[in-house]
Amino acid sequence: MKALYISLVDITNNNVGVVKKIKSQVKAFNESGIIMDVIFLKGGTIYIDEAGNISQVASNIKLIDFYKNIKNNINLNSYSFIYMRLPYPGKALLKLWKILKVSDSFIIEIPTYPFVNESKNLKSKILNYILIFQLYCFRSSIKFYTYMGEKKDKIFKNKCLRVFNCVDSDDINLKKN
Repeated sequence: MKALYISLVDITNNNVGVVKKIKSQVKAFNESGIIMDVIFLKGGTIYIDEAGNISQVASNIKLIDFYKNIKNNINLNSYSFIYMRLPYPGKALLKLWKILKVSDSFIIEIPTYPFVNESKNLKSKILNYILIFQLYCFRSSIKFYTYMGEKKDKIFKNKCLRVFNCVDSDDINLKKN
């Protein structure tokens, strides 16, 4: 089985905490027999990591066109499922629907649910409500949600699975006494 992980986070920057989490998730999928390709953004360029082989997908993109570029350059139907980690509300989310309408095999990770409560200003609240509207409209494209937060049975009428933040313990250097 082959799957695709989509993130706006530059996974080559190991100094960012979320990168360790993403790499741990990908490793867990791979160890479960799922070949997981990873699409990520670095600068203004989209890259795909296919089992350690990193290649460029599109360059000089605007953040708002991130998902459209993936849709136009990657055969999403060649994957059994697509795991997408939602980013902090920003321009890219305005066109999330461009990719959701392509496939009916999305698993959406919501880092914190309910995320609207974390909105710090009016702009992020508005972007979060646009996101909620898109996720609701394209709920038939979403197999289920993974999320971190209080226990829920469903999110936007879809099944959900509560997960926890973690890093691979093999990647932690322990001090010896």
